[in-house]
Amino acid sequence: MESANAVFKADLQRAGSLLNETITILHEYQRLKNWNDVKIEIISKNLLSKRSSNTVRGILSAFQKRYLSSVGLPPIDCLSEYISKDIPQISKKQVLFLYIYNSDPLVKNLFEKFVIDDLNTERRAAVLTKEMLFQYFSKLSKKHRELFDWSEYLKKRWIGGFLALLRDFEYLERAPGQRLKKPNLRLESFSFFAYHVVLSGKSGIDVFRSDIWAPYLLTEADVETKLIAMQSKGWIQFNKAGDIITIMPSYKTTEVWIDECLG
Repeated sequence: MESANAVFKADLQRAGSLLNETITILHEYQRLKNWNDVKIEIISKNLLSKRSSNTVRGILSAFQKRYLSSVGLPPIDCLSEYISKDIPQISKKQVLFLYIYNSDPLVKNLFEKFVIDDLNTERRAAVLTKEMLFQYFSKLSKKHRELFDWSEYLKKRWIGGFLALLRDFEYLERAPGQRLKKPNLRLESFSFFAYHVVLSGKSGIDVFRSDIWAPYLLTEADVETKLIAMQSKGWIQFNKAGDIITIMPSYKTTEVWIDECLG
């Protein structure tokens, strides 16, 4: 949940999801393995195909905040290896979403309020509109005084960016649709994070209760189903007997699992 000391900043409307750009940058990182070298290569060769160098620098700044400053998620070396594999685009998108979600407190706040809470009620008609978000901004401003400085135009741009983000990551119907959608987390996307949690030394029950699964709306029963599927592929050894849960990875590191199992 949101930290009581979270400060909300107007970042999302400047960058958006940057899906294609992020994948390009991660491919370069996988090749060069050095962030400074990656920045030089991206700018000097205009690998993002942008007209303005300021635009490129803005994208690199957003990328750095999202993927090089992440806490509690697999490091960029793991992420770049995963993204560079020949796996479905949706598997890449699902993994990238969590980094954006974790890096922006305002995105996280609104996502928890309007996506997680609404979809977890299993209402058939969970919808999200601009009007709902504007109303919530007014309420949120009473607790977060920094939002008082936002103009109506800035709020409109940020809210538009938030709705576009949800559509990019398939949590919201295509425009002009307003219905929220529960994601179907692919096994390789789940396994990428599960390996990280297990190898970080967490217990079996900690894996089940990890905050990582909340944005994907996974219940503990869903997590168990995914772990059984991982075991069937030989990726882990999994056993659950009441409250006693053991999860043993079949590979020493996440990178080895990616290289051996994802091609």
